[in-house]
Amino acid sequence: MAEMAVAASFDAVKLAPFDEMPRGLSDKAQIEHFKQFGIDCGKAVRQTIGSNRDLLIDGHSHFELEDALELSRRLDPLHLYWLEEVTPAVPVQNLATITRAAKNDHCRW
Repeated sequence: MAEMAVAASFDAVKLAPFDEMPRGLSDKAQIEHFKQFGIDCGKAVRQTIGSNRDLLIDGHSHFELEDALELSRRLDPLHLYWLEEVTPAVPVQNLATITRAAKNDHCRW
């Protein structure tokens, strides 16, 4: 799909690489498996679309705060334009915490 987006001259690509992750996981090894899968998907898309296109990732509320913070740090090398809703929207303070941390880590989103 990323190749098709490039061929169609899209200047941004959004993906939701964590959607296969079951809700409510507590096993750290399983959570890590899904995080790494999503990161690998993001890397593959970034490689395909290059550095001149924006890459957006939607977490669809799959993570608790600590996992979301760690995930945002691990996604930093992909130079995301946008990282959306990695934690549930309630409490909204979690999303604000992630945004502040990402800005401190030089993310564009």
